[in-house]
Amino acid sequence: MSLTVKAFLVKKGEKQREIRRFSVPAEDSNSFSHLQEKVLETYPSLEQGNFNLFWTDPEGDHIAFSTDKELTEALGFVEDGVLKIKIKETKSEDCEQEK
Repeated sequence: MSLTVKAFLVKKGEKQREIRRFSVPAEDSNSFSHLQEKVLETYPSLEQGNFNLFWTDPEGDHIAFSTDKELTEALGFVEDGVLKIKIKETKSEDCEQEK
């Protein structure tokens, strides 16, 4: 059975969130790199390396994750088969001006 991901994108300098859902095949659900690829497919405006992923623990803290091991820990807190993640863009306006 596949894993459903509910993703909340918060773009730098904006308050509005863009919310999308997508599925990850069960065999790839523990792969951080596969999840990262799915995020890039779902949000084409993002660029590799210019965003961080977070999940919210039961205490309400936003926990960053960037490895398979950390993703596996987040999966332990999945409710109703949906992994909720927050995507924060890290690209600064200074980097934009340098291009």
